[in-house]
Amino acid sequence: MPDTPAQTQGSDRAEAVGDRFTSSLARSSLLEIHAIRGEPVDDLDELLDGWEAAGLGGGTEWFRAETAFLAGDLDTTRSMLAAYLDDEQVPEKPWTFVDRCLAVGDRALAERSVSVRAMALEAEAHTDADAVALDAAIDAAITGRLAEDAGDLAIATDAYERALATFEPFGWDMLTGLIRLWLGRTLISAGDAESGAASLTTARGVGETLGLAPWLTEIDRLTNVAPAGSGPDRSNRR
Repeated sequence: MPDTPAQTQGSDRAEAVGDRFTSSLARSSLLEIHAIRGEPVDDLDELLDGWEAAGLGGGTEWFRAETAFLAGDLDTTRSMLAAYLDDEQVPEKPWTFVDRCLAVGDRALAERSVSVRAMALEAEAHTDADAVALDAAIDAAITGRLAEDAGDLAIATDAYERALATFEPFGWDMLTGLIRLWLGRTLISAGDAESGAASLTTARGVGETLGLAPWLTEIDRLTNVAPAGSGPDRSNRR
């Protein structure tokens, strides 16, 4: 039995919306890569219009937060992060979400995102051993970032090292590089420039391979700050 005109029109509309969704998703991924690499993101408004046309305008807060952060617009970053949680979404990259919240000076928002993640994990109840291990490593990375922000350098160091013990064998290169950067920064703050520089060297390798200019800029800054040849200062390591 042939489709009625209404059915045909509905099918065409669904296909058009689907095409807009697929196109917008692909362009979002491409623009996010540009943003992470520190490259210009020029057509954000056009992308957001595409999401709106696909009926998904409410799902862009994280991407908008990232784009604003990398452009130095911290007020928009903060508002988009809050809107993301207000929309009852669970951060897909919870370690980065926490880092961005702390970077804009909103620790309460970071802790709120941790609670959201905890509730989501409780509802999912992972039983697969690898999934459980990865969840624990992500939690350790988040714990480390919060501890580093609070100045608890020993706790941060231990947490980052626990996270790396899982991420490195699993081959999560980008996340390994990021945690190595955070660990190196923490070790330098604790007075252990030698160990910090070694960790930053690993992070630099990942950043250079993936072309992550913002990482390399941060690593260069930290390398210039670290005094040459200094060892660990245990008085800072609680």
